[in-house]
Amino acid sequence: MRISNNLKKCVVFIGTKKPDEPVEKIKYRGTGFFVSVASNIPNKSFPYLVTAKHVARQIEGMDFYIRANSKDGKSVIFKAGDDVKWWFHPDTVYPADVAVLHFPLTTDLYKSLDCEMIEAGMLLTDKTRLEEEIGEGDEIFAVGLFSKHTGSEKNLPIIRMGNIAMISDEPIQSDQFGDMEAYLVEMRSIGGLSGSPVFVLRPVCITIDDWKIPTSRWRIYLLGLVHGHWNVKAEKANDAPKDNATNDRVNAGIAMVVPGHKILETINCKGLVDIRASIEAKAVAKTTT
Repeated sequence: MRISNNLKKCVVFIGTKKPDEPVEKIKYRGTGFFVSVASNIPNKSFPYLVTAKHVARQIEGMDFYIRANSKDGKSVIFKAGDDVKWWFHPDTVYPADVAVLHFPLTTDLYKSLDCEMIEAGMLLTDKTRLEEEIGEGDEIFAVGLFSKHTGSEKNLPIIRMGNIAMISDEPIQSDQFGDMEAYLVEMRSIGGLSGSPVFVLRPVCITIDDWKIPTSRWRIYLLGLVHGHWNVKAEKANDAPKDNATNDRVNAGIAMVVPGHKILETINCKGLVDIRASIEAKAVAKTTT
């Protein structure tokens, strides 16, 4: 499956550096992506930077940097202070590895960036998943950071492809978040992919005599974001050489994906809804005075 270049443009890289180091020394640690929420204000939407909560925790209390590609073939680096307000999923029983940052962009600045927003309507909800009969075996791909080759002048995202391996009706155990709702996908996740958007491809079908016939067209939904993966000790992997050191690790090839509806629930938490309502109310008041 050939992936559109536009889908590579939705990601940014998130990193840190020591205070006395130049920006060239930024170490990029994770991936973020932009989600836009429609507004009642004409020609305006609300942009949010989305990443994994564990990425946000790693940079908590630190200045950090967000690198986005620009249309001149280079990149723009945004510096964020240690007082940035991250919003996390409100559920305390089954927490989700999601962090959301309100990221206002001026029109002129956004026009200079080679970035694409993911519209909130692309995020896969349980209702849409059932209606579209999305499940195990469907093709997925992630777009994000490859920490061994991030690009020196601009972001160079990598694409990893795979399939949905399990949609569990039980919470899945994680080291950092305990029991959490997640999809399992067959894809080799790596550290820099934390926070990366994961898309699911669904063929558009036509119905003939009650048979659904796939066409050459596809619908794309945001399945969720990469939480992480499992490693196993090399000596316990069936195909590992016996002379491997005991501390070697082998990627199990199964990654955990935080569902898209968990991202939506975070974006639509009361605090962010109130902020959007306040901004819209001020805009209406301006136009009526």
